[in-house]
Amino acid sequence: AYAAALAEGLEPLTTLCTAGGQDTATAVAQVMGVEAGKVIPMVANVFCQGTCDNTSQRYDYTGTPHCASAAGLFSGPNSCTFGCLGFGDCVAVCEFNALYLKDGIAHVNHKNCTACGKCVAACPKFLIQMIPKHELATNVTCSNHWPARVVRKACKVGCIACGRCVRVCPVDAIKIEDNLAVIDQEVCIHCGECVKVCPTSAIRQGLLEGPDPVEA
Repeated sequence: AYAAALAEGLEPLTTLCTAGGQDTATAVAQVMGVEAGKVIPMVANVFCQGTCDNTSQRYDYTGTPHCASAAGLFSGPNSCTFGCLGFGDCVAVCEFNALYLKDGIAHVNHKNCTACGKCVAACPKFLIQMIPKHELATNVTCSNHWPARVVRKACKVGCIACGRCVRVCPVDAIKIEDNLAVIDQEVCIHCGECVKVCPTSAIRQGLLEGPDPVEA
C-alpha cells in the first residue's frame, strides 16, 4: 500500500519504510526526484515487567494459548490485568526473530527489530509501542493505571505514581497521567536520575539484545 501510494503521488514522505531504513528512504527519494528525509531509527518496546516472579495468577487459564483469547476471559488470568499475557501473539507475527518469551512475558531483541509494527497490532493489551532506538532508552516499563495500593498487590515492579521521577527530572520530560508516569522520548536526555529514585524499579534504561541474538 505504501509503495503504491508513493508511485501514485499520494504519499510524499519517503521515510516511512522502517524496515528499509535510511538507505531505502534515500534510494526511493532518488527515484522520485525529491529530497530524502531523515529516518529516525525506532524499536519496539514492551511496556510490562510482569514476569512470573513479579505477578501472580487470579485463576488457571486452560483455554486457547493465544493472548487475544485469554484477554477475552476476564482480561486474562494475571493479577495485573494490564500486563503481558505471555502466550506470544507478538512473537508469532514477527518476521525478524526480534521477539521472544522469557519468564512469562515478551521481550524485544533490539538488534533484530526493524520497527515494522506487526507486534504492536498483535498485542491485545496494547503493551508494545515504538520508541526511538537509543542505547540508553529510558522507559516506565509499566502500563497499569490502578491506584498505588492496588498496583502493589498486583505487581512487585508496577508504577505507583509516586512522582519521584517527575521531581528529579532535570528537563521536565516526565509527567503523571492517570496514575502512571510517562516519559516524553523527545525531551528525555537519558540521564538516569529517574531510574535511581524509582522505588519499585518500574523505570528501565537500556535496550535488550535477547538470550540468543539471531540475524534477520
